[in-house]
Amino acid sequence: ASGKPWNSRVFQRRSMSFASFANLFAKTPNVVRAAAHRAFNRIDFEAVRKVPTGANAKPQENPGIRVEARYVTPQQADNLVMEARALAQEYGFETAGHGLSVKSQAVKTDGQGGDNKREFYSRRVTGRQEGQPKPAPWGYASSFQLSAVPPHLQAYINSLKSSPHYSLGAPRDITINYRKNGVFQLDPHIDPLDDGPSVFILGLLSDVVVTFVPPEDVAPRRRDPVAVATSSWTDQDLDALCQQRSVVCFSGDARYSWGHAIRSGLEVEEAGGQCSVVDWWGRPDFLLRRTNERISIVVAFGGPVG
Repeated sequence: ASGKPWNSRVFQRRSMSFASFANLFAKTPNVVRAAAHRAFNRIDFEAVRKVPTGANAKPQENPGIRVEARYVTPQQADNLVMEARALAQEYGFETAGHGLSVKSQAVKTDGQGGDNKREFYSRRVTGRQEGQPKPAPWGYASSFQLSAVPPHLQAYINSLKSSPHYSLGAPRDITINYRKNGVFQLDPHIDPLDDGPSVFILGLLSDVVVTFVPPEDVAPRRRDPVAVATSSWTDQDLDALCQQRSVVCFSGDARYSWGHAIRSGLEVEEAGGQCSVVDWWGRPDFLLRRTNERISIVVAFGGPVG
């Protein structure tokens, strides 16, 4: 994070390296459904990094974060994006951004000025009652109805439910979040308990880093937006890489004790003067480019019955 023009070729090389690594482990033989979630594997080890050193989190340091790299195909992703856009049009409602802006790494770090102000736009779809005019038709928690879910999204949920690597009950919530302008910020929070014990985030259209933040009694959090953008909320945070078409699952302590979040992003100047919004992953000098838009599909499951 030196403020020098960012070399986009470095991003490409690093991103391709991780994708190539992930492909080696993405396919495993079909086995009988698990009685519990699978053990942490090499992809989890590579994808989850400690702040601020960037060191990989060992299994004993992982509170319950698992990553399924490139879980859906490009065609499946296109179909899900199509359905998500239609659902956002019919059932979506805008959520407040509280004046959020990305922090300019190359020019300023005070959040002021014209060139690093990007409008925050967030549209949300959920069957959970949140005061929206038109909740999604599939309902929520014990009233959730999979039959009311569009076909491609339903197929994705069924693929998770039938996975031999996860022990899941019935789906209890689907929430779709749409963001644009490269501003994907999400403050640390714990999802409602009624959602269920296992949460899966599918990232579409953009790579992003999902940050897991320990309880405040373990590590007090930074509050200043610039400090958070450049140093994260605490020095004990864990950064999980969620590439496009990949899934981040969290359960156990990662679900019930740690908050999950997305930093505001940094605006950097590339060679030629073009500005891009980037995440950093594990350490502030390991930068990953965001695209303009992102859709996340968040599916929560109850525990297995019997």
